[in-house]
Amino acid sequence: PGGPSKCGDKDLPKNFTCSKGDEISGSVTLCGKPRPNLSWMIGDQSINGTIDSTKADQHQYTYSFKHNATSEMCGKSVSYQATGFQNNEVSGSALIIKDKSEGGGDGGSEGLSGGAIAGIIIGILVLVVLVALVVLYRLGKIGGVAATSEKSPNEQTAMKNENQKV
Repeated sequence: PGGPSKCGDKDLPKNFTCSKGDEISGSVTLCGKPRPNLSWMIGDQSINGTIDSTKADQHQYTYSFKHNATSEMCGKSVSYQATGFQNNEVSGSALIIKDKSEGGGDGGSEGLSGGAIAGIIIGILVLVVLVALVVLYRLGKIGGVAATSEKSPNEQTAMKNENQKV
């Protein structure tokens, strides 16, 4: 008598991908005498599972689950808990992550799309050009009207030359 313990070649992956409408499935192989009792969960909700294969002479059992994926499952964990001889326990879990090919949602660490970034950059450039035009207009550099009555250095030199001729 003993167990349960992980054995064999079946165990949960590190992550599952949550793609709406797809099915997620997993399996784990446990050893124990007597056969371990295993329960599956997604988040805090129990889900159904099956015992797929047994090697009774080796006290080895493969448990599995299949469940339809929903967007609400993203970010939760698939977990199992098994009890066996003298209420010993073994457990495992895997995170359900969002499929990156699907749009929408909260974005998470995916950030802004390329189009959104391009739009922001174009908007900033237009704003900078408009501010520059307003500043130049106020300084009288464009628009054909001088902002001050002072003459430019070239005009002052031309006037001096005319005064010297007289």
